[in-house]
Amino acid sequence: MKNTTMNKPSPDVIELAINLIKQQDSTPESPGALTADGQVTYCAAAALAAAGLQSVNVLNENGVFSDGIGTQSFADKIRKVFVEQGWSLDLCNEIMLLNDAFAPHERSRRIIDYFQRM
Repeated sequence: MKNTTMNKPSPDVIELAINLIKQQDSTPESPGALTADGQVTYCAAAALAAAGLQSVNVLNENGVFSDGIGTQSFADKIRKVFVEQGWSLDLCNEIMLLNDAFAPHERSRRIIDYFQRM
């Protein structure tokens, strides 16, 4: 799944991703997680992927994108969305590494700051 495209998400997609992160109680490590009560929580890269799908009306209400969240296959699904959106796989991997480098108590704030500077 090699992708050398250097395109980044549009400002509208980034804003959607920021809103997804803000709606969560916390931001999990990559590739996302389910809370104890079964709520989907997106890591930074998953939030961007979901926002990208929302922007082209591909993400539907039944959560097809979030199926398998927290698994290696979900990480692959995130990467596939980046490729389909024309975004760099390097950017996807960078965002996952950055997401996981932040302490849990500051991850959401730091990811939002990062997205705002993109």
